[in-house]
Amino acid sequence: MAYSKILKSALFSLCFIGSSTIYAAPATEATINKFLQLSELNTILDKSLNELQPYFDDQAEQMIQSISPNEKLDVNEVSIALKLSQKMLDMTRKTVASPKATDAIKQVVKEVYTEEEIKAYNTFLSTPEGKSINRKSTDTMLKIQTAIERIAQETMQNSDYEKEILKIIEPLTKH
Repeated sequence: MAYSKILKSALFSLCFIGSSTIYAAPATEATINKFLQLSELNTILDKSLNELQPYFDDQAEQMIQSISPNEKLDVNEVSIALKLSQKMLDMTRKTVASPKATDAIKQVVKEVYTEEEIKAYNTFLSTPEGKSINRKSTDTMLKIQTAIERIAQETMQNSDYEKEILKIIEPLTKH
């Protein structure tokens, strides 16, 4: 009998805890706006875009190289590639700064976080430590991504890995 009461009590508690999570209040526009301001999202996005400049340079060079009759780009083609790269960066900046992008970001935040979570995060971002961590998080993620890419590249250059890949595609090479 006591076991049954404990079990019922535990089930009731689990249902209550689960229901509070399931029915958590959706994030409000005001809380999301404060989050976007405190997280310095525009500054972070701008910094990230600046770091994309070499990517746009490479893309522009490849585009010009694909239509150039020259093996190496001449001075005029390099100049056009630089203009193209800058245009790609400017268009990306404009897209990221657009109301449509802001609305999309707000929607993602609203889908991912509850009102309570964003309020807690806003409280954290209002502290000196929160501001510092927030500013460092983009650099941290970029460094982690670079490290993982380097490790993956090293792994792919491993002769054992190459042998495994060749073994997998071998049936395709036998005609």
